[in-house]
Amino acid sequence: MTTRTRRASRRLWVLATVLLLAAACKRPEARPGVDRPLVIVLSPAHAPRNPESLRASLERASGLRLELRVAASSDEAIGLVQARRAEAGLLPLFDYLYCAEVFKVQPLVQLLRHGKQVASEGDLVVRSDSQLRELRQLRGLEVAFVDRYSVTGFLLPAKLLRDAAVEVKPAWLGSHDAVLEAVRSSRYAAGATYRGLSAGKPELRVLAQTPAVANEPVFVQAQLPADILLALQRAFLSLGSDAPVVAGLADVTGFGEVTAGTYETALATVRAAGRKVEDMIPGGWARANEHRRPLWSYAP
Repeated sequence: MTTRTRRASRRLWVLATVLLLAAACKRPEARPGVDRPLVIVLSPAHAPRNPESLRASLERASGLRLELRVAASSDEAIGLVQARRAEAGLLPLFDYLYCAEVFKVQPLVQLLRHGKQVASEGDLVVRSDSQLRELRQLRGLEVAFVDRYSVTGFLLPAKLLRDAAVEVKPAWLGSHDAVLEAVRSSRYAAGATYRGLSAGKPELRVLAQTPAVANEPVFVQAQLPADILLALQRAFLSLGSDAPVVAGLADVTGFGEVTAGTYETALATVRAAGRKVEDMIPGGWARANEHRRPLWSYAP
């Protein structure tokens, strides 16, 4: 063996040794909830009155280390999900459907409201002394809605009107209470809100009721390990009887198991109202497509 060959062999041996040592010293990937806190992002609408109490209750029930992070906006929350800086989340239904469609998150548990209700429904309300008696009579009139991203304040009544081939002039007032006040004061012929909000207000009556759509879920990233996923699911399901812990959490009264097909139905409802999931979120198309290759790059 020549001196040159011996030197080359020695270099290869040193390189192999370094690679083996590096592989041996490489730390296993940190497990969320075990080696580091598992981050649960909450939208501003889902901010609990006592985040620390909720976090402590979930940690006791799951045995996991958790961090609850209330985002300043839905856009910030979606950004955390996109960057995988949050392993779980609780966002409005539109935002969840968007994340499921684009980032492939999975529902873990479903929110319950008003006891055990798993779905939301909407009302189209008018003044009690209004001459309007049928949905078709709204054609061409001004109707108050909450905003373009409200399930009961726009999505469901929009589908109802579309199915009845009734076109109205929409106005966006920003809140359910503002919608009721606008109808009560005769500023608008009708208004859209959630089921039962007008109850106990004799000056208002329900003109039409919408079909139901599932309440939003707590969701998780698809790559979350199965044992951690099950522990987190068990913890949320255990909160049903502890009202003080969930106080302020978007009228939540507990959490229930998700049945197969629940959110496929919700997605179909969105599409039936004439809207793409990516269009439901401000900047959604750009966010959904920012990691895709531009069309020109496929040219020969």
